[in-house]
Amino acid sequence: MAAINYKGLQHAEKSSERALWFASLSIFLTAVGLFFAIKQTNLTEIQSTSERINQARSVQSAIEFCEQNPESQDSGLFEISSGKSAPCAQVIRNYKTEKSLLEKIRGIFNF
Repeated sequence: MAAINYKGLQHAEKSSERALWFASLSIFLTAVGLFFAIKQTNLTEIQSTSERINQARSVQSAIEFCEQNPESQDSGLFEISSGKSAPCAQVIRNYKTEKSLLEKIRGIFNF
């Protein structure tokens, strides 16, 4: 009877060692995957910086154009949902900057 229990304990110990080894391997591979995911995210952010700068320039150019031509139907920007050119009225409405208190006072008193 003792020999059977000993073999059972030995088998359980071996199974526990395998499970611990597998868990350690899983943790290691998860850490490696996380490292590369973070690295890829950082590289993607760096790569997209120039595109974000170009988009900001396009928006600024459209705002300047639309301030000079508020009735124009072609602002140079395109709506994401339809792909059509956004009219200047929409560009001004969407990108209008809040005036400072001093600018508001000047507007009231016209000076």
